[in-house]
This record gives sequence, structure tokens and C-alpha cells, in this order.
Amino acid sequence: MAQLRFTITFRGGKADKHWVPVELLAKVFDGISSDLENVYKVVSADDVDVSIEQIRHDSKLYLAAEPKASSQTLSFVSEPADNETIEKVGHYWVKGLRIVGAGVSELPPGITTSVLRNAKLYASPPNGEYEEMELSIQEEDGSTDSVRFDDRLRVEVESQLLRLTKPPDTEILGYEVDGIMHALDDQDYTNPNARLSIKVSAVDGDWVCSVERGWLPMDLNEVWKKRVVVTGRAIFRPRKKTLIADKMEILGEPEDLRSAVDNFIKVNQGTWEGQNSDEYMKEIRDAHE
Repeated sequence: MAQLRFTITFRGGKADKHWVPVELLAKVFDGISSDLENVYKVVSADDVDVSIEQIRHDSKLYLAAEPKASSQTLSFVSEPADNETIEKVGHYWVKGLRIVGAGVSELPPGITTSVLRNAKLYASPPNGEYEEMELSIQEEDGSTDSVRFDDRLRVEVESQLLRLTKPPDTEILGYEVDGIMHALDDQDYTNPNARLSIKVSAVDGDWVCSVERGWLPMDLNEVWKKRVVVTGRAIFRPRKKTLIADKMEILGEPEDLRSAVDNFIKVNQGTWEGQNSDEYMKEIRDAHE
């Protein structure tokens, strides 16, 4: 009969005195049982013979021993099962969380948002009950497969949760970007029918603008570092603002300082309401005299 066996060790804080609140233990162990069920569902998704009742049965956990004398260690076992799926599920779960802790960009199979939220709970207990929690799966040959829930894992888990729950990109139609035009690498500027990307440095930062090649002259050296106004669909992303242009006007030389200040105040009018560009420039000069 196959059976998942693992231990949990709490270290640091009150756990060094063998004190861990019962309600915290209940949350941790209920979360672990939920994690195993979630991973089990993913691992067995293609097996039509596996029912939700079997998953819940195989994932049920039991306290198997009294706390050991060193640290605060508890031993657990799953229900005995006729197959080895629950053991594989345990290893998928532990290995997946180790991969998350290594800072990967994509989540491993079975590691869902729910599993991540529980991992954050294990790694950041309230009131300093412990500093880290280590879970180790015991093999029959005496070897172990383990994951440590500590500050390092908590940081990576929070990063993944932020990535998964970030708000969608904001889009605005008819948005106008006014700035200085620059070339971007890896662009085929020779294809007259292509749509290509340029960088426009505006008062609110750099924009990547998608424009028609036909809107630009044959000799692109004539327009680089010139002032341009691009209008279209703006997509605001945390690290890269993009504009899909439907119109572009090349104005020539960069605007002078006073025009740049006026434009800056216009773009940030909510913050700079009532500010006069002459007064602002005088303050800047006075500050540097």
C-alpha cells in the first residue's frame, strides 16, 4: 500500500520553546491538505478513473506521532492507497514550491494561486510563532525531499501572486504623444510596407510607438531626434508604455525650454494647476545661482 509520509519542523521564535498555537497549526495543516488536493487534480486530470472522492480520500492527513524533542517537529501520513499517485502528488508539490523559490517566471504544474497563498501563510506566521517551517517527505530508503518556507520563499511567492493578480493594462483611444523620435534596434526600416516601432521620448517618459513605414521619409537620418506628435491607441503597462499609432506628424526641431515646461505642466495639470512657466523657470534659476 502506498502512503505519503512527511514531517514538518518549526524553527525560531516561540517554536524553539515548543510553543505553536493550535489555531495556527490547524490553518497550516488544512492548507496543506488543500494544496495536495489541488495538485492531485492537476496531476490526475487525464485519468478518467480518478474521482474527486478518491482525491479527497487519498489526500486526507493524519497526525502520526507525538512532537519530537528537538525543535517542534510533527509527523504526518496520508490514507493508505492502492496506487502511488498521492506520493507523486507530494513530490510535485514540494518540487514545484522549490522551483518557485528559485525565482522562475512560469509556475510549475499544479502550483496554483491557492497553493501560493497557502505557501505565503506558512512562510509568514503572525506574531512570530516561528521563523521558518520545513516540510520533508520521507522515502523508504531513508532519503528525504524537502522545501523550506522562509523569507526567501515568501518574497518569491509574493512576486508570483503580484504577477498573477496585477490589474489589466489600461488602454486609451485617441491618446497623443509629443516628444523626440529615436530609432530602435532589431527593426527592418527598409521594408516600405512594414509597420515598425520607434521610441518617442516625451515628458511622461519613453513610449514605444508602432507606426507605418510610409509615414517616414526614405532617409531616416532626417527625422531621428526630431520632434514628433503621434496619436493612437495607448496601452499603459507598468514598465513599457505602447502606442499603436493611426496618425503621426513630424514637427522638426525639438521644442525650446519654455515650450517643454508648458507641455510638462499641461500633461501634469492635476499636480501643477495654476503654475506659470516663467515663475517656475525663475525659481529654477534662483536655486542654481
